[in-house]
Amino acid sequence: MADMSPNKFPNKFPNKFPNKFHGEDFWRRVWLSLCAWVQDHWRGNLSLAESFWINCFFVNLGAGILLRRIMLSPTGVVLLGVFSVGISVWQLVGLWRSAHKNGAKQPFWSAVVKGLCVMNVVFFVVALLAGLFGGFGEGGIDLPVPSNPSTFFET
Repeated sequence: MADMSPNKFPNKFPNKFPNKFHGEDFWRRVWLSLCAWVQDHWRGNLSLAESFWINCFFVNLGAGILLRRIMLSPTGVVLLGVFSVGISVWQLVGLWRSAHKNGAKQPFWSAVVKGLCVMNVVFFVVALLAGLFGGFGEGGIDLPVPSNPSTFFET
């Protein structure tokens, strides 16, 4: 019986169709492609849609789903916080640069994305200050929130 392991499949056209999907070389190419993608995003070389939907929306969605499934030790929480800040900086810088580079082609979406980046930074600073000064409400930052939200807009 012939050996039909993944690396032993016959390749009738080795120069045109190399067997790319097996072995150590495949995983090296996957790693290099991932590194190139990260670098392209950082430099703003990806399209605005790729930067926003793949690198921001789906990465955050996947991280949120993953984090709901795992329990972390206090050290893990600190490491996760540092990692999250690093990922957020990478996402925002790449998204801002992509919006800037694609501004002439997509001025509306470029402005929307830049506005979202600014709002994200403002939210991060407010959350950081709230964490440093004891949170919101009782003994922390006092926000003007009515006790009955339904009467907030009444005069």
